[in-house]
Amino acid sequence: MGKVTRHWPDILRLVASIYTDKVSAYDVVRMLQRGGNPTALGEAIAVYEPFSARTAP
Repeated sequence: MGKVTRHWPDILRLVASIYTDKVSAYDVVRMLQRGGNPTALGEAIAVYEPFSARTAP
């Protein structure tokens, strides 16, 4: 959860940007990886997704 906590403001900005159509999902996917490897933000999102699925009601 440390990665998620550290990148939480960026994650929220990213979600808001997608929701308001400021960026496309395609651009986000490209932004979250460099040379086929995830960026630090990409890793934080990858860590958060399985955690949120486990805690969903």
